[in-house]
Amino acid sequence: MVTEEGGLEMEGLYRVPGNQAQLSELEKAFREKGDVDIGSLDMPVHVVATAVKTFFSSLAEPLIPSDLHNDILECIDQPEVIERLHAVMSRLAPVNQNVLCYFTSHLRRVASSPSTAMDFHNLSKVLFPTLF
Repeated sequence: MVTEEGGLEMEGLYRVPGNQAQLSELEKAFREKGDVDIGSLDMPVHVVATAVKTFFSSLAEPLIPSDLHNDILECIDQPEVIERLHAVMSRLAPVNQNVLCYFTSHLRRVASSPSTAMDFHNLSKVLFPTLF
């Protein structure tokens, strides 16, 4: 939804907050119905992006649990960083792996779009607190 509805052309995607009243309306729709066709609600992209961040922030256990944080940080300066990160991430629950894979694929598209002005550095600043 975020990318399909022009999100890749929206400056500050995931940085610019959505309207609070619309966000409350979207959250209410999800609570009441569970499965919502966001397109039918005519929500601005920034509201949907804010809802995604809010969802990740509200999880009882972060998408990337705290017990993996040190292991991830230890990978950063290693020559085989990709292989080591893959090994650490393979310890995530399967559902977390799937969500993280899907979301990082989406974030690659966001970071590749010059219109968003949200490169990987900017995305990491605004999303780190919601994913860890």
